[in-house]
Amino acid sequence: MKENDETLIINIDVDVNTVRMLHSAAKICHERWTGSEPYSQEQILTLRDQLYACLMDALLATGEI
Repeated sequence: MKENDETLIINIDVDVNTVRMLHSAAKICHERWTGSEPYSQEQILTLRDQLYACLMDALLATGEI
């Protein structure tokens, strides 16, 4: 992270299937976490949850749920 603690925001454009795969990868990564720094586990958990929310929003927008 930068010294002045500014957060760099990055946007990516992906389709619903890619979000689904990213969520699955984050879920597996969290489940198989090797026990390094607790901060890393928190980041993976946050990523997993944000990808799940993104997936649900996309499915709702397309009428799939």
